[in-house]
Amino acid sequence: MSDSVVLLRARPVITVDVSIFLPASINITAPQCHDGLQPVNCLNVTACFSFHGKHVPGELGLNYVLTADVDKKAKGQLPRVYFVLLGESVGQITEKLQLVHMEETCHHYVAHVKPLRGVMVGQETSDTP
Repeated sequence: MSDSVVLLRARPVITVDVSIFLPASINITAPQCHDGLQPVNCLNVTACFSFHGKHVPGELGLNYVLTADVDKKAKGQLPRVYFVLLGESVGQITEKLQLVHMEETCHHYVAHVKPLRGVMVGQETSDTP
């Protein structure tokens, strides 16, 4: 077998690093955004991406989906967080971006938070006496 040669070819392994940055807390007593004419609570969401690996291309196309309130959807509950895209409320954003090797690319979004109905800060309220 010493006179045999085996050539193995494989695609490079690419590692994509993703970081999502959210505020530590949201002040629900002072809405900072508007959804139409109504003031609503909101928060800044930043999604950052980069990639690395050995013998990888200099650029890479990446499709991603940013989904709001995944846990509530998984439990069958109505989500409270949503994005506004082209004037329409959406639960997720689908984007395509070009990444450059070893360079971080960040996209910024504003997520709106639907108000809690029947709940006041520190107290529950009810519609019936």
